[in-house]
Amino acid sequence: MGDKNVFDTQNPFFEMASEPRVTRRLLSERIGHAIRNYPDTNISSPYMSFIGLPNSEKCYIFLQVTPPSHLDYENEFRPKRREMLRIACGAAKNKFPHFKKVIGIAIDPIKVRKSVSEDFLLLDCEEWTNEDRREIEKYNKGFKFFESKDKSVQFETTYNFPPSTERSLTKVSKKIGRNEKCPCGSGRKYKKCCGR
Repeated sequence: MGDKNVFDTQNPFFEMASEPRVTRRLLSERIGHAIRNYPDTNISSPYMSFIGLPNSEKCYIFLQVTPPSHLDYENEFRPKRREMLRIACGAAKNKFPHFKKVIGIAIDPIKVRKSVSEDFLLLDCEEWTNEDRREIEKYNKGFKFFESKDKSVQFETTYNFPPSTERSLTKVSKKIGRNEKCPCGSGRKYKKCCGR
C-alpha cells in the first residue's frame, strides 16, 4: 500500500512521479473531475473512475468509498477499502489485459467527509496467471467493477503548453464504431474490447 519507502521502485508514488509532466497534469485533472462529479447524495457503493493512457502499459483506478458509521475507521473500514481497491485494480487488468501495472488510489469522498485518508496500491501484473484472473473474477462478483452496461468513454487531449486563453483539457465526444480500434489502446476492435 502506501507505507513503503517513497524511493522504492516498486511503489505507487514512484510510478506516479515517473510519469511525464503532461501525464501527471492529466491525472490530476481527471482525479479532480472525479471528486467534483461524486454524487451530491451520499451513496454506499464505491464510486470508481478508470484512467487509461494511450500507448502506455500503466493505468489508474481512483476509488471513492464512504465509510459506514458502524465500522471502526482504522481497524475495520480501511482494510476493507484496501481490499476493494485491490479487486478494482485486478478487474482493470482482467478487462484490459495489455496493462502491466495498475496504480490504485482510494479516498473518502471529500463531499461527504471533512477529513479524509488515502490508500495507494501498485498492482504489478506483468505475470498475470489464470489463477489471478479467476480469484479477481470471484471477488468482483459482489462489486461488479467494469461490468456496468451504463458506461461512457471520453477522449481527452492535453497540450504540453496550453494557450493561456483556453482550457488545457479539450473534451471530444464521438460515437465509436464497432469495428474501430478501441480507444483504451489495446489495439483490438472496440466490439471485442470495451464495447463488449
